[in-house]
Parts: sequence; C-alpha cells; structure tokens
Amino acid sequence: LQEMMLNAETKLRQVLEIPEDYRVLFMHGGAVAQFSAVPMNLMTENKKADFIDAGFWSKRAITEAKKYVDVAIAAEFDDRVKPVSEWKIRPDADYVHICLNETVKGLEVLEDPTEWPESNPPLVADATSTILSRPIDVKKYGLIYASGGKNVPANMCIVIVKNSLLTDRQAHPWCPQTMDYRLNGGGLQPKSSVFQSNPNTPPTWAVFLLDLMLDDIIETHKNLENVKTWVRARIGAVYKVADESKGFYKNFVHPPDRSQMNAVFKMASKDLEKKFVEEGEKEGLLFLFGHPVEGGIRVTSYIGLSDEALIAVAKFMKEFQARNE
Repeated sequence: LQEMMLNAETKLRQVLEIPEDYRVLFMHGGAVAQFSAVPMNLMTENKKADFIDAGFWSKRAITEAKKYVDVAIAAEFDDRVKPVSEWKIRPDADYVHICLNETVKGLEVLEDPTEWPESNPPLVADATSTILSRPIDVKKYGLIYASGGKNVPANMCIVIVKNSLLTDRQAHPWCPQTMDYRLNGGGLQPKSSVFQSNPNTPPTWAVFLLDLMLDDIIETHKNLENVKTWVRARIGAVYKVADESKGFYKNFVHPPDRSQMNAVFKMASKDLEKKFVEEGEKEGLLFLFGHPVEGGIRVTSYIGLSDEALIAVAKFMKEFQARNE
C-alpha cells in the first residue's frame, strides 16, 4: 500500500513536472477544507490575505479566510481574466489566492503568470477543475490544491506546497492535525513514507484510482501538453455550435477565457432551458443543467468523460435548436 502511494506521487510529479523542493500531500476534505487549511497554515503575524474574486468558489474561499485573516480583494474577474499587472496586491499579504476555474460561470485562467517576482507574496491556486487538463508551471505558485470529483478521483484532495513555506511558517495553534501540512505525508525525501507522522490514514482508495488515471495519461497522451490539445478540441466543438447559433445559446465569457472544463450557456427562457435538459435526458445526456446559483445550461468536459459524450452533446444542441427556433 505504501509503495502504491509513493508510486502515485512519483507519477504525479512526473506528469505535472513538480520540482523537488515542493511537497505533495494526499489529504481528505476536498477543496472546501482547504479554504480553511490555507490560511491556518500560511498566515504570519501580518494575518493578511489577498484574493482574486472571480465568482462563486472564490467567494466561498473568501468567506472562510475571513475567519482567520484580514482579506482584501486584489482584483475582480467578471467576464474575463485580468492580467497580473492590474492586480492590487498588498506587499505584506501572507499570500494571494486565485481559483483557476470558476465552474459556475465558466471562466478559467488558462495561462499561468508569466512573471511572479520573489517580492510578491506566494501565489495560492485552487486548481480543482484545471489540474491534469493542461500543464501548470508549479514554480509560479507557493501552493496548489485540487479537490477530487472533477479531474481527480473523489474523496481526496491533492496539495502541492513549497517546502520553504512550511519551514518558514508555523500552523495556527488551532489548526487541526488533519489539516496541518507539516504532519501530512512524507514526500520523496530519503527513507520517507507517505504515512510518516500522518495523524490519520490517507484516502488510499482514491489515491489508487489516481495512480491508474496517471498511468492512462502517460500511456495515452504522453504529457499534459497533449492532454491540453485534446480537451480544448472537444469542448471547442461545443462552443462552436453555440457561437454559430446566432444567439440561441449565449455564452457571456470573453472567448480566450472560456473554461475548457465547463461550457456555460443561457437560452431565451428558463422554460426553454428546462426543456433542453429534459429532452437531453431522454437522449441519455445527463446533468446538462447549470449550477443552482447561476442556472442556465452547463456542459462539462472533465478528462474522465468520453469523447463520444461531447460529440453527442454538440449534435443534440444543433438538433434542439432546429426544433425550437
């Protein structure tokens, strides 16, 4: 079992090209637990954190962080991603937090910062719906976390954190053992074990499934650059149908910043959207409804989804429009 866990970590390091001075943790609790774990692990005596507010998941992370630190909004993303040069970052912030993919509105940060000066606070990324769909320049981030249930098996959370952040800072005294990065995982240090100092058993079944997924990525796609090309081509076919629909399917995100995992559309009325979902279900196309907060239609393209499913959705969208214009 320990060998399997270490193999999964080794493959994840290979696929994401994780530098040696970063620690990989397999944790419980999903991304929502990390909304609290991040401030409790990374806060200093400054007790300040800057956030990029891009929507629903950003706001949930902000709500939790406010329990522990003073929060400031460095930038707001509405229908497009703003460049780092427009972010108002406090130099004494303990970290800057960004959600790479706001799945509710369908806006995604598709390029890592080209520059992140050492003088900036460490950049923390919620990569839940982006991880393993494209290369990520891990060196640009102090910490990356990604919940299961999207591109990673459910019931686990991957945390990738720079070692220096763990040695230079201390966890808050009230931080639970299960959320303290310093107590979870052994990394790939000599004679280490994934169970070394762990306060509880890691999510072993989910890690086993991750190990199999990584095998498939390596064998089928070779690298994440090829995965990126693959996922963008198939969700691109869905966006193409919408763009050619003359407003029947409306997407309000700036095209270069459209999510490659969650294509979100609105239609002329809620009744029409309801009809779309109901008829889609009869065709075997399930869960096409949007997030309850935003409504509309949402087509997901997580890497575990088959190509045939995306082809079928694009075909159904054309046929539905022809019947209901």
